[in-house]
Amino acid sequence: MIRAKSLKSILSIVLIFLFTIISFSDFAFKTNVQEEENNKVNLKEISLQSSNAIKIKLDSSLSFIKSVSNMVSYFDTIDNQEIIPLLSRIAKESDFQRISIVSPKGISHTSDGKTIDISNYEYFKKAIRGESNISEILKSPVDGKDTFVIATPVLKNNKVVGILYGSYYNDKLAELIDITSFNSDGYIHIFESSGRFVLKSSHTNNLIKSSSNIYDIFKNASFDEGYSYKKIYEDTKNNKSGFTSYEYKGENRYATYTPIGVNDWYVLSVIPQYTVRKNIDKINQLAFSLIFKVFLLFIILIIYIFYKNNKSQRHILKTNKEISSITNSIPGGVQKCTIGERYEFNFLSDGFIDLFGYTREEIETIFNNDFYNLIHKDDVKRIKEEISEQLHKNKTIELEYRVITKNCDVVWVLNKGEIITEPDGKEYLCCVTVDITKTKQLEKEMEQKNLELEMVSENILGGILITDFNEDFTIQYTNAGYLSMIGYTRKQLEEELQYKACTLVFYDDRKKTLKSIKHQLDKKGIAEYEHRIIRRDGNIIWVSVKGRLIVDSDGSKKGIWILTDITDLKNVEQKLKINEERVRIALRQTSNTIFEYDIETKSLLNTNKELDKYNIPNITENVPYSLVESGIIHKDFSDDFINMYEKIMNGAKIANCIIKIKLPDKSYVWNKVTLTTVFDEDGKPVRAIGIQEDISEQKEAEIRYNQEGKYHSAILSEAMITYEINVSKDTFIRGNENWYKEFGIKPDNNYSEMVKNIAKNIIYKDDKDVFLNTFLCKNLLTAHKNNISEIKLEYRRMNQENKMIWVICTMHLIKDSITNDIKALAYVKDIDKQKNEEIRLKIKAERDTLTGLYNKGTTEKLINDFLGSEESSLGIHAFLIVDIDNFKSVNDNLGHVFGDKVLFEVSKHLKPIFRKDDIVGRIGGDEFIVFLKNIQSFGNAKKKAEKICDIFRNSYTENKKTYKISGTVGISFVPEHGTIFEDLYQKADIALYYAKSKGKDKYALYNDYVYQNEVGNIDYKSIEKVNKYEKSKPVLKEVLDSIDNYIYIVNPNTYELLFINNKVSSLDLEIKLCETCYKSLLKSNKPCDNCPLNGLEENKHSKFNMETNTFGTNISIASWINWIDGEYNCLIECIDISLYKNK
Repeated sequence: MIRAKSLKSILSIVLIFLFTIISFSDFAFKTNVQEEENNKVNLKEISLQSSNAIKIKLDSSLSFIKSVSNMVSYFDTIDNQEIIPLLSRIAKESDFQRISIVSPKGISHTSDGKTIDISNYEYFKKAIRGESNISEILKSPVDGKDTFVIATPVLKNNKVVGILYGSYYNDKLAELIDITSFNSDGYIHIFESSGRFVLKSSHTNNLIKSSSNIYDIFKNASFDEGYSYKKIYEDTKNNKSGFTSYEYKGENRYATYTPIGVNDWYVLSVIPQYTVRKNIDKINQLAFSLIFKVFLLFIILIIYIFYKNNKSQRHILKTNKEISSITNSIPGGVQKCTIGERYEFNFLSDGFIDLFGYTREEIETIFNNDFYNLIHKDDVKRIKEEISEQLHKNKTIELEYRVITKNCDVVWVLNKGEIITEPDGKEYLCCVTVDITKTKQLEKEMEQKNLELEMVSENILGGILITDFNEDFTIQYTNAGYLSMIGYTRKQLEEELQYKACTLVFYDDRKKTLKSIKHQLDKKGIAEYEHRIIRRDGNIIWVSVKGRLIVDSDGSKKGIWILTDITDLKNVEQKLKINEERVRIALRQTSNTIFEYDIETKSLLNTNKELDKYNIPNITENVPYSLVESGIIHKDFSDDFINMYEKIMNGAKIANCIIKIKLPDKSYVWNKVTLTTVFDEDGKPVRAIGIQEDISEQKEAEIRYNQEGKYHSAILSEAMITYEINVSKDTFIRGNENWYKEFGIKPDNNYSEMVKNIAKNIIYKDDKDVFLNTFLCKNLLTAHKNNISEIKLEYRRMNQENKMIWVICTMHLIKDSITNDIKALAYVKDIDKQKNEEIRLKIKAERDTLTGLYNKGTTEKLINDFLGSEESSLGIHAFLIVDIDNFKSVNDNLGHVFGDKVLFEVSKHLKPIFRKDDIVGRIGGDEFIVFLKNIQSFGNAKKKAEKICDIFRNSYTENKKTYKISGTVGISFVPEHGTIFEDLYQKADIALYYAKSKGKDKYALYNDYVYQNEVGNIDYKSIEKVNKYEKSKPVLKEVLDSIDNYIYIVNPNTYELLFINNKVSSLDLEIKLCETCYKSLLKSNKPCDNCPLNGLEENKHSKFNMETNTFGTNISIASWINWIDGEYNCLIECIDISLYKNK
C-alpha cells in the first residue's frame, strides 16, 4: 500500500519536472530572441536620439546667433565700440566659447579681445554671400583647438554689412554623442557622407582612432547578407538611415547610421555583439540555474517520499531547514519564542538578524537570548502589559515598539504573531517582525502638520465653522473659539442642537440673515453680514460673519464661516446714542438753545419749547426762508442764514453763521447758529441738530475793540501806504502822504472806482482778479457778514520807481458804533525782498529740476499733511503710482539726454489733466506719484488713470529704430486701503506690479489684486522679486524676447513662473508671474506628469527635451540659466513640433 502511493507520487513529480524543464527551455529561447531584438531597437533609438540632440543643439545655436546678429544690426556700423562688450556679455551667458563680429574683408574681432583674419575660411565666404551655415571641424586660429563655427550674415537694409559667428570646441558635440548604454562598450561617431570622420567618440577603440575614413574599415569588413560598404555609401548619399551587423578583424559588431540634417553629417552608433550577448548569456545561465534547482528539488522530493513515514531526526532537521528557507524569504524577520516569564528565542530568521544587525551568537551572549532585552528600555513595560492583555483575549498579538540596532540606530518595528502548539504539546509564540520606521516618521510629520493646523485654528481670534449648505447649516467642524463664543461644549452641541447652527441665530434675525446669505453667495460667492446669537446661558451677543461657498470633491456644497464677537462694538454704539442725549441735556443747562431741522420737509422742530423766546412755534415750515420773510432774522444776515441751511441740504457735515435775531420786544441780539448733519445708511442727509448761542456781549466787546485798537495799530505799523474808507458808503476817507502823491486821491472820492483804477494801472496782471475780488466794497461787506474782521492779501504792484514789487495789504473791518457804517483801516507794506527769497527757496526745495513737478520729499510731505488734516476724513481720495514702461531701453539706446527730454515732455502733458489742488510729483527716475483729492467715486480715478496711459503711450525713433514707451498705473484709495503714506504707497505699488504682470500699458486697483489672489495670496515680496528679475539682465531679456519660440523661466523648487518672453505674452491667457507655471499656463492644480523639469539633471550644463502640449504640440527643451545673483533657474523653450520635425 505504501509502495504504490510512493510510486504514484514519484511518477507525478517526474511529469511535473519534465514539464518545468520544457517550459524553462522555451522561455529561455524566446527571451534570447526578444533580448536581441530589443538591443537592436535600443541601438537605433540611441542613434536617432543622438542625431536629434545634435540637430537641436546646432539649430538652437544658429537661432541664437541670428538673434544676436539682429541686435548688432541696430548699431550704426559693425565697428561700433559698444558691440564687443555686448558680445562678451552674451558669450559668457551662452555655451559659445567666443562670439565674433567680422568685417566684409574678413577681419574678425572676438568677444575675448582677439583680432584675426578669417577671409580664407569657407564659412566666412558662405556667410558674406548671405548664407547662414555651420562649418566643418577645423583648427581654431586663436588657440589651435578643434572647433566648429556657426556663422550668419549681419544685414542692414537687406544688405550684408558683415558676419557674426559663434565658435564651439569639439567637446560640446562630444558631450552629446558619448554613449552610456551597454556598459559603455558602445561608441558613437559623426562622419560625412564621403566617409571622413567629423568627430569620434572619446572612448573608441584603437582601430577607429587610427583611421580617418569609415570606409577604410567597412571595405575590409564582412557584412550580413544584402549589405556591403557600397550599400552604406549609397544610403548616405541619398540621406537614408540603416542598420547592419558586420565582422572586422575577428570582432562582430552591430552598427546603425542616421542622418543629422546638418551639412551631410551622419551619426554612426556601433556596439560589439558580445555586449548584447552578455544579457543573453545571463538569461541562459539563469535558465540553467533554475533547471538545476528544479532538479535538486526533484531529488529532495524523492528523498522526502522515501522517508515520509520515517519520524527520524533527519526528517525533523530537513523540515526545519525548509521552514527556515521559507521564513528567510518573508519580508522583515521571523522569530519563535518560548512563553513564560522570559520569552526565550527558539528560532530567528535571517531577515530578523539583518534587521537588528547582531549575529545569533551576539543575541545569545549579549541579550541572553531574551526577547525583552532587545526592546528599547522605555517600551519594555508597555509591551509586557500589551502581550499579557492580547494573549489573554485571543492568543494573537500585534505590537509596535522600538529597538536599538547594532549601529545604534533607533528603529520602530511591528510584531504580528500568534501562539502555536507543536506535536509535543509545547506552546510557542511565532511572530513576523517588520521595520516601520519610515511609516512612524510619516505619521509623526502628519501629526505635527495636523497639530500646527489645529493650533492655528484653535488660537485664531473668533470662531471658525464648516457647515453643510442646507436649511439647518449642519456643523461639520468648529474650533474652540466658536464653542467659547456660544457657550456650548462639543457634546452639548451634538446632544442639544444636533449640530444645527441655524438654531443659534436670534429668531428675529433668522429670516433676514438666511436671505442675505443666499443673495450674497449667489451674486459674488462671498457673504458678509451681522446678526445676533443666543448663547447657551441665554445671553444674546452680536456677531460679524464672513463666509464663502466651497464644493467638495463629491459635489456637495459646504460653507466656511469666520465669526467675530462685536457685542462690545454694538454696546459702544448704544453708549454713543446715550451720550448724545446726555450732551443735549447738558446743553439745556446752559444759555444755548437746541432744536432739530427736518431736511426733507424743511421743518424746524421746537419740540422742547426752547425757541419760544424768539416767538418761533413748535413746528416752523419752509425754513430758512419763512424766518427771513417774517423778519425774525435781520435782513443784513439773511443771505448768511440761508447759505448755512443750503450747505446742510447739499450734504455738508457742519455749517454755521453769526446772525442778528429779533426778540418779541423788537430788539435784536447776536446769535451764533451751528447745524450738524445726520445721515442715513445710504449717506443721504436727513436731519440736522441745531445749537443757537447768544453772543451779544462778546460781539459788542469785539466791535469796540476793533474800532479803537486796530485803527491805532494801523497808524503805528511800518506801512508804505495807509488809508481809511467807508465801506458802507463806498467812499475814501483819508490816507497818508504817499497815497496823495502817488494817486492824487481826495476825500469822498468813490472808493470802488479808485480800486478799479489802481487794478488797471499798477497791479500785476495775474493778481488783478484776486485784488478786485478782495477789495471791492461788495466783497468787503460780504466778508464782514461772514464775521471776518481782518483781511490780508499779498500781490504785486508798481512802486514809485515803476518797478513791480511784492506788497502785503492788511485791512481791518470795523463797524462804527454811532453810524453803524462798516469802515476799513488799511495799510500796505513792501515785502518784495523777503517774498522773492521765499519763492526762490520754495521752488528750489519743492520742485524737481528736470520736470518742474514736486520732488519726492515735497510730494510725500504734501500728501502726509493732507492725510493728517480734517478734510482727509470727509471724502474718498486716490493714490496713484505711475511707472514708465521700457524707459531703460530708451536711456540705454538713445542716451540719458534723450531720456531726460522724454521725461520733460511726459511731465509737461501730465500736469494739465489734474486739478489745481491735486498733488503731482516725480519720486524717482521714471516713477511718478499723483494724489487726487475728493474724487467722489472710484470711477473718476479710473478715468484719470486711462488718460495717464494715453499720455505715456508714445514711440521715439532714432537711427531708423523705434523705441516704444507706455505707462503702467497702480491705485490705492483713502480710507479703504489706509490713511498713512506708507500703506497707500505699498498697496499702490502692489497694484502697479500686478498691472505689469498683466501686460503693462494699463492700470490696476489694489482691489483687483486682492480679488484675484484671495485664495493664492501672492506675496508682495514675490512681486518685488519678479520686478527685480525683469530689470536684472536687460540684454538677455532682449535676446529671449527676440526669439520666435515660446520661452519661460521657472523656479525648479517651487514651480514659480519668473519670466515670459514676448511670444508667450502675446497669447490670450491671463498669465500671472509668481504663480505656479502649471496654474498660470495650463490652469491646472498640480504639476504636469510630463514636466520637462523632471528630466533635467543637477549638472548645470545639462539639457533635456521631450514632447509636451503646453502651447499646442511642442518639443520642450529644458536647461539651466544663471538668471540673477548666482541663482540657477530653469529655462524652457517650446518649439512647434511640425517646425521641429521639418528642421
